[in-house]
Amino acid sequence: TPIIQWLLDQEGAFDHFSQSMLLRVPALREAPLTAALQDLLDHHHALRLRLNADDSLEIAPAGSVSAAGCLRRVALHGLDKEARAQELQRETSAAQSRLAPGAGQMLQGVWFDDDGESRLLLVIHHLVVDGVSWRILVPDLQAAYNARERGEASALEPVPTSFREWALALPAAAAQRRAEIPFWQSMSAGVDPLLTPRPLDPSRDTVATRRELSLRLETDVTRILLTRAPERIHGRINDVL
Repeated sequence: TPIIQWLLDQEGAFDHFSQSMLLRVPALREAPLTAALQDLLDHHHALRLRLNADDSLEIAPAGSVSAAGCLRRVALHGLDKEARAQELQRETSAAQSRLAPGAGQMLQGVWFDDDGESRLLLVIHHLVVDGVSWRILVPDLQAAYNARERGEASALEPVPTSFREWALALPAAAAQRRAEIPFWQSMSAGVDPLLTPRPLDPSRDTVATRRELSLRLETDVTRILLTRAPERIHGRINDVL
């Protein structure tokens, strides 16, 4: 895809270029968790992608990537808050370092087993995941775990478009929208408008001088802001804000 080609054209190593998600989870059991993670790896082909030495991409067969080899269990029982934070940071860095696109290691999971509420960390290489992907992967993992917990095989929703089909369809889609090029060029033309009445001052406008503003709106205003306003523009709350 164009974005993968862009990444391959960059200088320097990108083996650990990843996205991660730290999930709050209830008390888990290792066997159904491992089985659910295996379901996820087998179901979503891109998670089994391997980057070859010639920059070609290859997706290994289902079952070839072992969930047991991608999942690490870390006990946090009895640790104080500071020790927990240190362990989380250490294990997150270690999980990122275990990613290896050339070996087909695109996913690492760390289960922080704790008293009461545990955490499940998923680290996935950016070659095979983006912000939208998490909306699919996390619910699928939860559904697979629930099924395995009941002793059933998971029945995940079919994947309508394979990664290969998507990659091959992009050039055709781009060709059909070539007339949009002037519009997008105009979006980046000219000088960006200022965020404030005065230019930003690098010596003054820093993280250290950052402040926050919280507004509390009335119920009726909030309801309109969250529902009617996005409907009117056929968008979402982020577009309204």
